[in-house]
Amino acid sequence: MDDRQLEWFCRAYEARSFSKAAERAFVSRQALGKAVKSLETELGVALFVRSEFGLAPTSAADLVYPMARRCVESLLEIKEACADFATDTHRIVRIAIADGVVDSLSDDFFDRLEAWSPGAEFVIEKHFLSDCV
Repeated sequence: MDDRQLEWFCRAYEARSFSKAAERAFVSRQALGKAVKSLETELGVALFVRSEFGLAPTSAADLVYPMARRCVESLLEIKEACADFATDTHRIVRIAIADGVVDSLSDDFFDRLEAWSPGAEFVIEKHFLSDCV
């Protein structure tokens, strides 16, 4: 099962038509139909009753749709959250700290700093106060 199958299943469920769902997903009707059929095979259950009038969701589809919709939305959130990191090169953040300043920082300062920007590499340098200013 992949994200495309779930997304296309949701589109077909909402449109009640493979043709309309395929048009909205910018794919061929055949590709969308094959993906949904593959999903049905994997799940071991028919999700739609197909007829010349369109699609009628089965009770299994009614049960699966809300979960599939949440999965599709979560996958989009994951992709959006990672987009910044995918386009970002390896970031190095250099921090100069004067003698004695480290002792005044909280014990979890560096842990919080790394959590704040997990994609960055932090380089901490200890310098004389005049160098830091």
